[in-house]
Amino acid sequence: MSSRIEEFPADLHVAVVTFTDQPYLSQYRQQLGIDFAFVSDPRKRAYEAFGFRRAPWWKVWGPQGILAWLRAMRSGQHGVRRPNEDTLQLGGDVVIDAAARVVAIFRPTGSHDRPSIETLIDAARSVR
Repeated sequence: MSSRIEEFPADLHVAVVTFTDQPYLSQYRQQLGIDFAFVSDPRKRAYEAFGFRRAPWWKVWGPQGILAWLRAMRSGQHGVRRPNEDTLQLGGDVVIDAAARVVAIFRPTGSHDRPSIETLIDAARSVR
């Protein structure tokens, strides 16, 4: 994703909300290789507010999830590491306008189910 950051509108502010504990945020940012603002939400209140559920184990570690993980490894998105967090908690993507209105929300059904970068860029551009 970092190679496509320049395609987002210049006046867009991006924040990554994660349940990673505060002391590990800089390590997490380095691992992802992106320079956005990072916010720690260990109690997962934002996840709950936006309806991001926990997935059944077979949605995360089933064939599609493992295939997505292998593709990410092969493309260099992340290295092999032992999970130390809730691997069943699904993330999501939310586009919020300057008036704090939710413009778009993407709720995955499993770890492999995320919107394309093109979809996110289009949603961000629609805010204008």
